Amino acid sequence: MEKWRSSGLITDAHLAEMQLDADKIVLPEDYTPLGTKIGHGFPFMNADKWKSWYLVYSPVLLRGRLPEAHLSNWTTFVNACQYLSMPSISTAHLDEAHQSLEAFCRECEKLYKVPFLLPNMHLHLHLRETILNFGPVYGYWLFTFERCNGKQAFAPFCTSLALKGNISMDESKYEHLLEYFRKTYNDQTLVHYRQAGHSNNFVNNWIQKFESIDLLGQIYKSKTKNQCGSLMQALFETSDGRSTKPYAGQIQYLFVNTAVNSFADHTSQHVFAYPRAGEGVEVNEVGLEDDSMNSILSVHRIRYPVAVGEHLGLEGKVQMCVVPLPRKIYI
Repeated sequence: MEKWRSSGLITDAHLAEMQLDADKIVLPEDYTPLGTKIGHGFPFMNADKWKSWYLVYSPVLLRGRLPEAHLSNWTTFVNACQYLSMPSISTAHLDEAHQSLEAFCRECEKLYKVPFLLPNMHLHLHLRETILNFGPVYGYWLFTFERCNGKQAFAPFCTSLALKGNISMDESKYEHLLEYFRKTYNDQTLVHYRQAGHSNNFVNNWIQKFESIDLLGQIYKSKTKNQCGSLMQALFETSDGRSTKPYAGQIQYLFVNTAVNSFADHTSQHVFAYPRAGEGVEVNEVGLEDDSMNSILSVHRIRYPVAVGEHLGLEGKVQMCVVPLPRKIYI
């Protein structure tokens, strides 16, 4: 950032514009917001704030401002950071991260010349060896230590659901729930709750809502005014029904439903999120798809939290920019 500013690639006007756009970005609850840091030129930034800049803000805010050659090289570095900040990493992804860091350093030599490269950039090229010897950096970086300084307690592995009282599900949404159960269990004998008197094989319309769920330490929440925690990426069925694909979505509410069915031979409790989804995970039209059977999402299909912002695309068209983020695991 210092190099971009000193060479005029990023100006004070750019920083002011980026701050306005940054104020519109919705972060997952566990990611550190930068407040007014961007507009003021990144003063007093600690490692956790730089991590938010690398993974969340920079892919959105530098687009259309930083020249393409520099942006492409920076994106290579961000891709490596995405892999390296995951709680677990495969050897294939580790190799890809190493190759990205190597390509980033080589291109920096061309773009910025000597003496731009610093000793810590040399250390980038030894991260693969370190991880092979000691495991993912997620296990021994200092963010966990710093977090515990304030809390003095580890987050629980899981928490019980704080269920509210029984309510009847909205009729149109119940139709999606019935369709979900019929398709998931390949059982067309499942009947509407209004026909329950003629069959022991039906889907209940009573649900219990709850505000949040802890999935291995990552908190997901029902939609609120500030939207924090409700934005996520999950595996949804594609429109042709042949496969699943990661889509971005927003949890409207979380709920539990109890089904009376023959496929389980007893009543069984199911935990769902009711999201609205948007196809793709990078830059889309602003807005989310209408309700459908895909709005009934079993919580085990939630993959990652996401940050969402806006990007001014071609011809001045506002687009939604979605940034999937590495999942945190606290155990």
